[in-house]
Amino acid sequence: MKFKNVLFLLAVSLLTFSSCKKDSEKPDLAKEVVSTYEGAFQSASGTFQSTDYKVTVSKIDNTKIKIEPEDSNGTTMEVTIAESSGTYAGSADGFAITFQEINGVMTLSYSTSATSEQFTGEKQ
Repeated sequence: MKFKNVLFLLAVSLLTFSSCKKDSEKPDLAKEVVSTYEGAFQSASGTFQSTDYKVTVSKIDNTKIKIEPEDSNGTTMEVTIAESSGTYAGSADGFAITFQEINGVMTLSYSTSATSEQFTGEKQ
């Protein structure tokens, strides 16, 4: 009898912990956007512009990414993203960041109203 009670408690405990773990897991949004993007860039000062500028997006966790421009003309950011209808978006340090699939290609766009820094590029 005692053995059955112990087995019952063990089974209930395992089910409780496994269901809590599933509830707390976040979907892996970062994997959808991690890559190198190439496109048009304008620096915050407006003194540097490029049409073949590269920005690298790397994963920090399932919903947090790091955006790193190829040089010091751009701003490095850590961004928490959310998904809505196939668009991934977030904001950091006054920047609005959007990832959106256009004609089958993932596109990254970011800009800030505080300065004129902006980038729009396609996943490579």
